[in-house]
Amino acid sequence: MSELSSKKRFAGFDILKFFCAFLIVVIHFPFPSVFGQLVGALIRIGVPIFFMITGYFYDGTVRRHREKQQIIKILKLTVAANIGYFLFNLAGHIFKKDVGAYLAESFSPVSIFNFLVLNDSPFGNHLWYLGALLYVLIIAALLTKIKRLRLLIYAAPVLIVVELILGRYSALFFGSPLNLLITRNFLFTGIPFFAIGMFIKRLSVPKNPAPFFAASVVFYLLSVFEYYLPSIANFEAVREHYLNSTLLSVSVFMIFYIVYQNRSISKAELLMASIGQKYSAWIYILHPAVGQIMNSAFKKLGIFPVYSWIAPVAVFCATTALSVIVLKLTKLAGKKTRSRK
Repeated sequence: MSELSSKKRFAGFDILKFFCAFLIVVIHFPFPSVFGQLVGALIRIGVPIFFMITGYFYDGTVRRHREKQQIIKILKLTVAANIGYFLFNLAGHIFKKDVGAYLAESFSPVSIFNFLVLNDSPFGNHLWYLGALLYVLIIAALLTKIKRLRLLIYAAPVLIVVELILGRYSALFFGSPLNLLITRNFLFTGIPFFAIGMFIKRLSVPKNPAPFFAASVVFYLLSVFEYYLPSIANFEAVREHYLNSTLLSVSVFMIFYIVYQNRSISKAELLMASIGQKYSAWIYILHPAVGQIMNSAFKKLGIFPVYSWIAPVAVFCATTALSVIVLKLTKLAGKKTRSRK
């Protein structure tokens, strides 16, 4: 989501996955009030950092000749997640007695095009990440074969600029905001951040994290400004990445990259690293379903306004517990299948 010269650095990135998984939960189940808005300026770094971590480790994947295995792994996860959410949504529409409309919309030509070309799953909006990651890995593998992988690094700055023009600030250039699917995909989100991770891997590691802590504070404050900018300047903006969330993603990544080479790991950090390593992908996949069920339950109980203040934490914890169960069941099913062979 891996070969490192240091176990501490490995733990650092796994802890970073833990925090990013939580931030992604907050995207879909935000805190209320102004506090939620202030956190909203931070949460956009989650998915970019996941792409960056995958890009950082990609050289090791190539050295071990595991490109194909990685693609197959993500393909299986993508197929399983989409089937799972198709069935989950189907159950809800059977209850609502509008299965026909659901099937017609999910398998319409537009939905199929968006799914195959723009990574937009008709069964779960968040599943775009898996499709985008799959396409990025396929492109990276093809470029590796022809020894042109560095093209991704050269393309990244251009794609980031175009993403801002076609995405967050498209209304300023085209009169009205463009569909976010144009930029929320493998090309304008996946490749740039994957390439940034690859680029960082090729650099010598800085020893002082202080500049990146300072940069993170500055870029966070500027992200808050960007969050409110559309209402201040009176234009409509696409909700995806900001310019400063890109810079903030890099700064936060560098903090974890540097700090965990030179410090011991506490028991709490080891627990977070374990969750980040083993369960972050499952947390990403499962949290919308878990959160939807929990939201419905607390609304029926009439205490949703109170619950909303702890919803992100509650959904994260519940999804983590479910992820442990799902992973164990998956491993058990795999063992039984192999024993039959």
